[in-house]
Amino acid sequence: MKLMITALMTLFTLNAFAGEMTLSCQGFYNYELILENEVKIGEFQKNIELGEIGEYKILVSSLGQNKIELLGYNFTEPSRTYTTALMNKSGDIIELAVWKREFLLEVKCTSKI
Repeated sequence: MKLMITALMTLFTLNAFAGEMTLSCQGFYNYELILENEVKIGEFQKNIELGEIGEYKILVSSLGQNKIELLGYNFTEPSRTYTTALMNKSGDIIELAVWKREFLLEVKCTSKI
């Protein structure tokens, strides 16, 4: 019985935030705020567009189990830059930065679970 209770508690702890979460995102181009967006993302939901910054389209995806991917797709080269993070609680942050000679692009999303 004790083993079953421990297993159930572990299961609920691991899946406490599985499902939909809200991300509050900001995007900067050369330190200027260009993009401010809040999106709801479901588990395994892919390629939600946050907007465009310069020549980059910014997308966010859920990889499941609270793992979030932030993607910057350069549609002129083409090339992709991405980062992943576990977003287990409110206030967790995922950040993406692209630094080139001509510009600095930064995107930061904070979870609201």
